[in-house]
Amino acid sequence: MRRVFFALAAGLFLFCCGCQKSTDEAPAQPIAAAFSATVSIAQGEFSCTAAVTKSADGTFETVLETPTALKGLTITQTDEACSFAFAGLTLETPPALLPDAAFSSCMLEAVETLQESTRFVTAEHGDNIVYSGRTKNGDLFTFTQEKETGKPLSLEFSDRQLTITFTDYQESKT
Repeated sequence: MRRVFFALAAGLFLFCCGCQKSTDEAPAQPIAAAFSATVSIAQGEFSCTAAVTKSADGTFETVLETPTALKGLTITQTDEACSFAFAGLTLETPPALLPDAAFSSCMLEAVETLQESTRFVTAEHGDNIVYSGRTKNGDLFTFTQEKETGKPLSLEFSDRQLTITFTDYQESKT
């Protein structure tokens, strides 16, 4: 009799511990599939501002606005290619040859992780939601957005000394 009681008690305990509030809804994506934004980028001693655009087809474009010497440098990334265009010259390369530490690679990897997976942890901090995760290249990142509006505020890669701050974020349909 005692064994039956303990077996029932253990089963009830395990059943209650495994219960969680759940919904059938898929979690919302932290960042839209297509968007544009102005970003300030700081990586080590390098800093710049850029206009970034992510299309629904996966194309990611970064156009540097500052520093003045690099104004107009355009980095376009897709799954198949990466191109650099500046002063009328264009260089195309396979994405695998773009360094993992390049700010555009880090930013794209984090955005894709936030859009395509659940490889991140979510926490609320005041008026913000913070997502901490790991890209498919293994880089740890922290993405912060406003809780009320969902607008991105920052993306940080502490191991890469890379901080990206978002302004003028707009979701897009294409």
